[in-house]
Amino acid sequence: MSVFEFNCLYAAKALFMVFVVAPMLFMLGVSLVYAVSQFLGSIWNTIILRRFPILRCKKCRYWATVQCPLYGRNTPDDFCSRGERWWDD
Repeated sequence: MSVFEFNCLYAAKALFMVFVVAPMLFMLGVSLVYAVSQFLGSIWNTIILRRFPILRCKKCRYWATVQCPLYGRNTPDDFCSRGERWWDD
C-alpha cells in the first residue's frame, strides 16, 4: 500500500466519522436528554398537582355568588379561580 492510498483511506475514515458517526452520537444524546426531561417533567407535574388540588367551580364556596371573580361567565365544570372549598368553614 502506497502512502497516497494510505492517506486516502485515512481521509475516508475521517470523513465517515465526521459526517456519519458524530451526528448519530449527537442525535442519540439529544434524544436521551429529551426523554429524561419529559420523564422528570411528568414526575414534577404529578407532585405539584397532588400538592395543590384543582377545584371545580361547583365545589367552591363562592360558586354563584357575586364574590366569584367569574360570576356569570362560568359553569359548574369550569376550574375555580379562588380555590376555596365550601366545606372549609
